[in-house]
Amino acid sequence: MKIIRFVIAKGVIIISHFRKININDKVYEWHYFFDDYDWQEASHLVIRTPNKTKKVILYFNSDNNGIGHCPFNTGVNAVKDGEQVLINLNQPRFIAEIIIYLFYEHIEYISKDIQCIDGLEILRSLGYQFEYQYNIV
Repeated sequence: MKIIRFVIAKGVIIISHFRKININDKVYEWHYFFDDYDWQEASHLVIRTPNKTKKVILYFNSDNNGIGHCPFNTGVNAVKDGEQVLINLNQPRFIAEIIIYLFYEHIEYISKDIQCIDGLEILRSLGYQFEYQYNIV
């Protein structure tokens, strides 16, 4: 079953749906949004708990988030454990890593029903280092 959501952004209706991901026998819902109207707003990831009592919104705004593209939608170069990684927030493996970190390892981040968090801070806490911090292209 797809969950359809209508979002009105700058006068444009965008139809989106939440994806499901199973972690530790619990089904979480998530959706990665980005501003494809004029690329000015920070992208964000919304994660809902299985019982839908909590929602986490992670905002992502990178230093190389120039006009005309959304780097976390197409992939941001990063380094983790000495290996090159391309972070694309449409890939479930990154979403699973974030969910495990937030809901199983650091539940203290989730103190309210709706929690807004700096997504880059979470990725850094997971051990990712971003190339643009060193070499801005």
